[in-house]
Amino acid sequence: MSLYEQDFWAWCRVQAQALRSGHLAGLDLVNLADEIEEASRQMKNELLSRLEVLFIHLLKWRFQPARRGRSWRLSIAEQRRKIARRLERSPSLKHKLPGILVDAYGDAVLGAERKPGWTPASFRPAPGPSSRSCGRSIPASRGTESAHRRRQALPPAPRSGRYPRPCGPMTGRRLHRRG
Repeated sequence: MSLYEQDFWAWCRVQAQALRSGHLAGLDLVNLADEIEEASRQMKNELLSRLEVLFIHLLKWRFQPARRGRSWRLSIAEQRRKIARRLERSPSLKHKLPGILVDAYGDAVLGAERKPGWTPASFRPAPGPSSRSCGRSIPASRGTESAHRRRQALPPAPRSGRYPRPCGPMTGRRLHRRG
């Protein structure tokens, strides 16, 4: 049984030490490549999960205005900050963001549909151009809707940094086709 199978933590330390010392012959290349790929999948899955939580809370914010409260507002702000931080630390994830946004929103809608009294048609995107085309990050202070409408519809977004914003009927952002 290899060290990788016996003690993963120790295996990681040995691999890191071999890399730092330039002793490439001591590397477990097959398992090392697998672990690096798994780490990248975990980063993508973390982003997907945070976006799903954000979308669920934005759906609640939009469709249950009587229940809006500090907890939802703080959860939305927290997810936005953590999403922005993940994208700052792993900027190459931004090119995967359009597909991740579509998946996260779809998962959030399925989760919200389980709530009593919520109808699926109330928060499904309207038919039209693919929502994959509007997943780019934009500054929090910009958008197609007026500042007054945005303040009424959603809790305040962070003033600094960039974060992914959903598009479609829920947000007032128009869907655009890439040409």
